[in-house]
Amino acid sequence: MPRVLITTTYSTNSIVLLVTKLGIERLYLLMDKKPDKTQKKAAKTIEASFGKAIKVKRKRVGLYDVVGIAKECVILIDDIPDKDELYLNVTPGRKTQSMGLLLGSYARSNRVKKALYCIEETNQILDLPVLSFNLNKSQLKILKNIEESKNLSKFAEHLKISRAMLYRHIKELRVRGLIEENKENELLLTDAGRIARL
Repeated sequence: MPRVLITTTYSTNSIVLLVTKLGIERLYLLMDKKPDKTQKKAAKTIEASFGKAIKVKRKRVGLYDVVGIAKECVILIDDIPDKDELYLNVTPGRKTQSMGLLLGSYARSNRVKKALYCIEETNQILDLPVLSFNLNKSQLKILKNIEESKNLSKFAEHLKISRAMLYRHIKELRVRGLIEENKENELLLTDAGRIARL
C-alpha cells in the first residue's frame, strides 16, 4: 500500500523526519501561490533530497483563505487513489494553511490515516485527531442548498423531508456552527459549513 504525505511547507525538518520514518512514496508540498525565498529554498531542499527516490509534487494554495485552502486540499485528497495510505503534516508553513489542510481532512476523514504535528525541538511526532463533520444525507443536502432556499416549506418539499425534520436539522447545524442567520433572518453558511459541504 503506497504511503502519501501532504504537508504544509516552510521548514524541512518535520518533512524529512516523516518521509523517512513513515516510508513515504509520494509527497505533496503545499506552497503559497507566491512563495517567499525561505519556502522556495525549503521546497528545493526537499526535492534535491528525495526527488530521485520518491515523487515530489508542489500544490499551490492560498495564503489566508482557509475555506479555499480546505477546498484545494479536498480536491487533492480526492485525486489520490483510495488504495493509498494518506498522512498529513501540519507542522511547517502558515497557520492558515495548516488549518485549511486539517479542516479539509475533516471533510474526507475516511481517507486520512493520520494527521501529524512534529515538535521540532525534540522530533516527537504527535497524532492529531482526524475528526469528521459527521453529517447525514439530509444535513449535507441542506448545506449544499441552504443559500438558495427562501421558503422553508418549499425547501422541505425539495429535500423530501418533513418540515419538523428540516427544523431539527437546521437547529443542529446552527448549534454546530455550520449555518447562521443574518439580520434579515436568512440562513447562511458559515466558513465551517462551506468546508463541511465539500
